[in-house]
Amino acid sequence: MTTQSFILTPLAGSALWGAIGLLIGVILIGFFARRKPMTKTASAVATGIILAVVGLLGWIFIGALSPEARLEQDKLVLDLPAYSRIIPVSSLQLGEARVMATSAADAPKLGFRTNGVGTPGYNLGWFRLKGTDAKALVSVTGTDPLLVIPVDEGYTLVLSTPDGEALLAALHNEQER
Repeated sequence: MTTQSFILTPLAGSALWGAIGLLIGVILIGFFARRKPMTKTASAVATGIILAVVGLLGWIFIGALSPEARLEQDKLVLDLPAYSRIIPVSSLQLGEARVMATSAADAPKLGFRTNGVGTPGYNLGWFRLKGTDAKALVSVTGTDPLLVIPVDEGYTLVLSTPDGEALLAALHNEQER
């Protein structure tokens, strides 16, 4: 079987500008922190922390410019910054999977972020869904439709993608083999 690739919604628009603003803010904090009188050790530690945070956020935001989902043989490969996963198609509960508008009444609402990035217009990582204790691995950007797929391991995938219907159809075809 050949690999099939599906676009996930990239970081764009106001979410992209928010990410750039966050990076600039962290850099400014580092600049002003370095201007304060500190010991050499404290200065080196502060610089190291700021550089690590800028590097991590930069890596995540650059990766968020081209996220994708690939269907490779019997696996769904999610290429997400810092949260990439390989999920066997057999563990996806495709009977309960659905594509829906982000504004739909029954669309999953994100609650507490347990690990990840949450900025206006961009959510990536592990979240709890509002009103439940359910965990979700989330890559939600903008207003593109959501592909929602429960997984046997006890969490739900919530992905923004303009290719949701095509990806879901390809997953159904692969699971029927």
